[in-house]
Amino acid sequence: MPDVTGSLKSIVGDTMASRNGELIFYLNEPAVHASVITGEVNPTARQRVVPDSSGSFSVPLRSTETMLSDNFYRLRIEWLEDGMPPMDFPNWQIRVPNGAGTFNLVDLITTGPAGGGGGANAMLWWVSMDPPPNRNHIWLYLDPDDPDRATGPNPNLTLGDIVTRWW
Repeated sequence: MPDVTGSLKSIVGDTMASRNGELIFYLNEPAVHASVITGEVNPTARQRVVPDSSGSFSVPLRSTETMLSDNFYRLRIEWLEDGMPPMDFPNWQIRVPNGAGTFNLVDLITTGPAGGGGGANAMLWWVSMDPPPNRNHIWLYLDPDDPDRATGPNPNLTLGDIVTRWW
């Protein structure tokens, strides 16, 4: 499983650097993983991590790239001090790439559509003869430079086919 690392202080900013919290990562919905372990189900169970005294943390999370649905992790921060709001729920979508290795949390975050900064759109269309770069698209198998072209390089598809499975 990839390790996701980061710092609580980089998440909440310098003005809240003295705060102590616990991070809870959880999937947006149960997921079926289409990887080496066929049919593996990943529940929405929480993965908790307590940052060290400097605010740094590392947590192993399953890759979301090969989950059959458009899954992503959410984050909840539970604050450990009295007199403060007990928790925060950033409206982020955290997508973890495939492969062993370490990934920085700030590189994996997108905000939802309401946040105006990216996020997944299940209705994005990929128009190309090459497969989409990720599974967040519906693929229209077509030559965008020559829409009247009759054949393409993939013998299993006819130009104009709409590939509706998620990539």
